Amino acid sequence: MLKCQVEGVSPLRLTTIDHQHYDVGYCAGELLRRRLAGYAGAPEIHHANTSEMIAGETG
Repeated sequence: MLKCQVEGVSPLRLTTIDHQHYDVGYCAGELLRRRLAGYAGAPEIHHANTSEMIAGETG
């Protein structure tokens, strides 16, 4: 699976960041599901550090 939409365009492999949108969306969905189910506690703040640097030849 390609992690970069421009892979193969440059003679060098680009250094990119994979933000793993699925994991962030899953966490947001779970928080929303809990609220819809009646959770009335204090607002929750989650700092999702799901980004991963994919080292190439340009970084």
